[in-house]
Amino acid sequence: MANQKRGYGHGHGHSLSYAHLRKHMLGLSLSHLRDLVQLPSPDNEGFSEEFDIDMEFIDSDEISDVEEHNQDGVFLEDVVIDNQPQNSPFLELDDNLIILVSQNGQNVWECSYEPPRWMTSRVSSDYKHVLNDMVKIVGSIAKYFQNTQQAFLADPSPENLKFEKPLTQKYLVELVRTEKAKFDDGDLSLIKDKIWFLWDDKCFRLESIFNNKE
Repeated sequence: MANQKRGYGHGHGHSLSYAHLRKHMLGLSLSHLRDLVQLPSPDNEGFSEEFDIDMEFIDSDEISDVEEHNQDGVFLEDVVIDNQPQNSPFLELDDNLIILVSQNGQNVWECSYEPPRWMTSRVSSDYKHVLNDMVKIVGSIAKYFQNTQQAFLADPSPENLKFEKPLTQKYLVELVRTEKAKFDDGDLSLIKDKIWFLWDDKCFRLESIFNNKE
């Protein structure tokens, strides 16, 4: 019964409390979210290096190994967003949700997302479900773009995005959402500015595809 009073459960009886917590956490900057969810480091005990978050929604052969970045960043010059060059000194990898874009041996552009270690280890049990949801949302976005938006991945300009009807957040959610990655346009509104596609020589923020479209 103690878990019911705390209101952080993931069952039907706690849906309102969980929904409130979820919206609050999705709206935080990743640096604030990291401080919120991490357990304090014990003086004399180690933690398991195994991931706490369930990543089964993505097939193992669809995830590339991603080098862990701790307080790392990519230096950017003349970042092209919405066809307007913008100078930005750094893209902080650990403070954004990074979808890596690369071309395989068959000239197919692949998108992979692997969460930073702080989202998958030493996480307070109160917050694991929300982080799990966030990982699934970003993973489903990566998979959708890989499967349907090859022209955009080859040349990331908004005009290379192909949709059957005018793009809105709600419409994108309908395209991306799966049984294992359930979310709504309100959730997307809270995290779209944190999601970046990253190539070897350029980057693109997901939020930019909605500019002048809604």
